[in-house]
Amino acid sequence: MEQALRSISATVGLHRADGPDATVVEVGGSSAEGLARYLFSLATPLRVLAPDSVRAALLRRTRELLAANDDAST
Repeated sequence: MEQALRSISATVGLHRADGPDATVVEVGGSSAEGLARYLFSLATPLRVLAPDSVRAALLRRTRELLAANDDAST
């Protein structure tokens, strides 16, 4: 919980403990792409539970980043 609150302030997201080592944080945004950019900026391990559009945007950005840094493609 402490780490989640350091990454996402209580003014931005609603936090609730989900067991001893996990915190669920509900955040909103104006678009799936914008929220994916925000989540990337946190630079912390996370799992998007919902909605699927944000999960898809995050996966798309991850794949783009991997492809841009793939040594085999240079």
